[in-house]
Amino acid sequence: MTWILSLDATSEAVDWISTLLSTIEYDGEITVTPYQSENQPDRPIAVLQETLEVSKDVSDSQPTWAFTIYLNLSEHASQADIDRIENLLLPLYRTGLATDLRWADTDHHHSPDRLLHHFIDRIGQRFVILAPSSTYQPDSSDIPLILKNSRSFGSGLHPTTRVSLRLLERYVIPDMYGLDLGSGTGILSVAMAKLGARVLALDNDRLAVQATQAAVSLNHVDQTVAVMEGSLGQGSELGHWMGGETGLVSTVEPAGAFDLIIANILPWIHIKLASDFQHALQPTSSHRLLLTAGYTTEYEPEVVEALADVGFQPIDRDQQDEWVGLAFRLMGGGE
Repeated sequence: MTWILSLDATSEAVDWISTLLSTIEYDGEITVTPYQSENQPDRPIAVLQETLEVSKDVSDSQPTWAFTIYLNLSEHASQADIDRIENLLLPLYRTGLATDLRWADTDHHHSPDRLLHHFIDRIGQRFVILAPSSTYQPDSSDIPLILKNSRSFGSGLHPTTRVSLRLLERYVIPDMYGLDLGSGTGILSVAMAKLGARVLALDNDRLAVQATQAAVSLNHVDQTVAVMEGSLGQGSELGHWMGGETGLVSTVEPAGAFDLIIANILPWIHIKLASDFQHALQPTSSHRLLLTAGYTTEYEPEVVEALADVGFQPIDRDQQDEWVGLAFRLMGGGE
């Protein structure tokens, strides 16, 4: 008999849950499905908020949905394992981003796999996120991004990933050479490759590197995406950006190789790496683009100022809830 722990969470919390769970050892898998109940399938987040007693503005043009996280644990899981997971997720419950955990055995619980293959998530004009088991047939103009569940940031549900994908859709053109810094699940690397770019995917977290490689293989873009455990410039000296553990990682020197960089990372990392971003872009390229995300409007002025100091000019902006994505062009001929 397999035990299933479940909780309901906002789309903003889904990736944080996966990231938090990656910091502990447990025997199980994560499955994410659109929020389901017997009487109200696929309820929007506004309904869940009444349960969580939180208030959040929801854009009519960019609806946010609630999702249920299933943690499938083997029969060997102990109460101590469950307690560790519950304590880890407690801050999300306290802040209203998730409900508390529920548990049941598979003999008395609907299988989440039955729900998962019906889930189709559209982002921007062309991107469609699908589970490997999905039977959906994309239109000719669709760009399918097939993702397995993983313990890395970048499910496509968090607003930072969504604004990143919308910016990529606007700016990536065939034959660009792009860097995905902090690749997570690999969703942005795959998106760039399917838009015609060659990509270097970098992450300093080994689980993220494995997840990126799996996504690259699953989406058949192995020929155009190189995956590497490492970081750009000073990034290799900053430890694990999400608070986990990492050893020494390889450094990619900012040597003017890229036409475009996408970095969905924490704001202080953007600020710290501003000069590395500048030197990593190809001096003779006609593009010299930096797409940034991973921060809220609160930190936007600081990021803009730090990047402006080294020659980046903001040219575009995307926002979902309080989360911001900014596109910059590096002015001048580089240094």
